[in-house]
Amino acid sequence: MDNVEQSLASVVKNTDTLLKKLDVEVIPELNQALKNITSITASDSPLQTDMRDSLREISKAASSMKTLTDMLDQQPQSLIFGKPAADSK
Repeated sequence: MDNVEQSLASVVKNTDTLLKKLDVEVIPELNQALKNITSITASDSPLQTDMRDSLREISKAASSMKTLTDMLDQQPQSLIFGKPAADSK
C-alpha cells in the first residue's frame, strides 16, 4: 500500500507542478497570442487594410488582362503590328 500512496503522492505533486506552470507560463502566453490575433484580424488593422488594397490591385490587374486577351482574341495581329488606328476601320 505504501507503493500506491507514494505513486499517488507523486502524481498529485507532478499535477500541481504542471498546473502552476500553466498558470505562470502558458496562460499568459496564450492571452498575449489571443490579443495579437485579435489586433491582426481587426477590421481596421494595417494587415486587413493592406490585404484589401492588394486584392483591389489584383482585381484591376485581372481586369486589364481580360481586356488585353479579349483584344488579342479579336485582333491577334495587333501583338506584332500594334493596335490599328481608329480611322482605318
